[in-house]
Amino acid sequence: VIVVEYMGRDAGFLTLHAGLAGGADTILLPEFAIDGTALLEHVERVYSENQCAVVAVSESIRLPQTEEIAMYTTADGRARLGGSAEAVARFVAESLKIDARHLVLGHLQRGGSPNAFDQVLATTLGAHAVNKVCDGVSGAFVTWNGSNIEIVPLEKVRGVNSKCVTANYPELVAARSMGIYCGEVP
Repeated sequence: VIVVEYMGRDAGFLTLHAGLAGGADTILLPEFAIDGTALLEHVERVYSENQCAVVAVSESIRLPQTEEIAMYTTADGRARLGGSAEAVARFVAESLKIDARHLVLGHLQRGGSPNAFDQVLATTLGAHAVNKVCDGVSGAFVTWNGSNIEIVPLEKVRGVNSKCVTANYPELVAARSMGIYCGEVP
């Protein structure tokens, strides 16, 4: 069993998308409670059928064994989200008596080589941003809306919540219809 931890803070949509794209058998999101027994039964069934199971977890899930959010403290004393993959792997390994390992992708999932479109878009947005700063504009960011460049005031996006997964989110509905355990979705 491999348990992969993805970033995303309080919103599980990155984990959901990564889990679907990567072929996860189980996807655990912060938006939904996790029934430890149901999780173990699902992983055990998948593992017995395939001799492997992939579990995608968001960094901010409530752990099935404690219902607490996994946290750690950095060397400078700051609390950070993280450790959910390690905790879930340990829970699975100890409960099912099978090998379970964890991997934390974290910011690595932001990586990858940029393609030509990425490079042109970054250059174009950067040039527009510099021009706006030279024009005296501040408190805004530059964005591409699909066909044009827009300048958006920060007040317009300040306080906007992260994109959270709801029970009727199309990708979640698809995952569940494929037999992927995603927690206790109402």
